[in-house]
Amino acid sequence: MDRIVYPIPTGLHAISPELLDLRPDSEVDYDILHPKPISDEKNVWFFWHNGYTNLHPCSQRNIRVWHRRFSK
Repeated sequence: MDRIVYPIPTGLHAISPELLDLRPDSEVDYDILHPKPISDEKNVWFFWHNGYTNLHPCSQRNIRVWHRRFSK
């Protein structure tokens, strides 16, 4: 699948790939569904009342994006 490359808006910068979790969605979903114990005082918390697997696909994608950005 071809990636669409969008221009970066003025004042923003691309995040280095070394700082992102670029594994396949299935692996990221496994980590989301099987969280590791808290190991740091800084955390990002999400709540979904019907379970991750019942979220709308767009909402699942949003959670994955946050996980990819902040899990490393």
